[in-house]
Amino acid sequence: MKTYIFDLDHTVIDSSHRQLTKADGSLDLAHWIENNTPEKIAADTELPLANHWRKVQRARIMLPLLFAPLALSVRPIWRG
Repeated sequence: MKTYIFDLDHTVIDSSHRQLTKADGSLDLAHWIENNTPEKIAADTELPLANHWRKVQRARIMLPLLFAPLALSVRPIWRG
């Protein structure tokens, strides 16, 4: 069985509308947490790799592993 590893943010989903960076280029984590609401997460959009993720899900012979280090409550795009 093959294993596919998917990191969600900026790989499978575009959540940049919830992100703010500080002057030094680091992530403003307080802003990220404040904008980590179901409504704003629902506004995330899919990136092209989401189509490959769906193919892996449908094949059911591969194990997809998902990583969302800052938010585990992402919109379920695999239902598409």
